[in-house]
Amino acid sequence: MRQCAELTADQTLAATAKESGGAVLRTLGFTPLEPYPGLLGTPWRMQCLTCDTVMVKALQGTGGCRRCRPFGTNHVLPALVYVLHQPHLNAVKIGITNIGTTRLADHRRDGWSTVRTQYFAFGADAWDVEQAVLNRLRNELGIPPYLSAGQMRRGGATETADADQISALALWDLVRQARDEIDAEATF
Repeated sequence: MRQCAELTADQTLAATAKESGGAVLRTLGFTPLEPYPGLLGTPWRMQCLTCDTVMVKALQGTGGCRRCRPFGTNHVLPALVYVLHQPHLNAVKIGITNIGTTRLADHRRDGWSTVRTQYFAFGADAWDVEQAVLNRLRNELGIPPYLSAGQMRRGGATETADADQISALALWDLVRQARDEIDAEATF
């Protein structure tokens, strides 16, 4: 049997969630909208205590509300979805950034070239497109993240792919498809 010190942070968080119901969610800034699903990584319906956004997300030890957290892309400000290519690493990357940040310039300094960008009036819409593309890459096409965190000094390793498995333009096509599908759902 494992000692408590041997448990990972995620295992400890899952055990705490199981024992305390929604108390662990409240410490992360959420209130549960359904009982704990019982497995770490299983989506759980919850509501942000700050902005009242309802979401379904897997319980993790980090993060917070994607719409109002003080780091990452601000979901109420304009943003870009971008596709980058890094020929020396043979990698492509999808990402999002708010308008007016240095994110793309920072990537250029690291040898990435911008293939295409798509403007969104709200970062939340850019985030939805990015997540749809990542879901399609990982779950439908079976293309795993390609670069390690050590290779991506500015973050975003989980958003990379091997350029031999998907070209930058094919990745951009996934962005366009996701945008069009999300737009079509919004019109109903």
